[in-house]
Amino acid sequence: MRGRKPYELVGKTVAVTGGAGGIGLAIARACSDAGMSVAIGDLSADASAAAAQSLSGPATGQVVDVRDRATAQAAYVGVH
Repeated sequence: MRGRKPYELVGKTVAVTGGAGGIGLAIARACSDAGMSVAIGDLSADASAAAAQSLSGPATGQVVDVRDRATAQAAYVGVH
């Protein structure tokens, strides 16, 4: 990246839906490894909690169903 400064991610927060497995977990892991705090949302409370515990940095896991807009928005209130 000549002439460009990479984005500074350390200390930022990201919310990852579907973050308990597959591509979502890979994204959550990459963000955590880059120094970000991660809020993992998934349909399973146990899976999201386990995924959060597996990351290298600060992370939380919660139940999120993106099919229900109000519930999905409420799940991430206060995440920062």
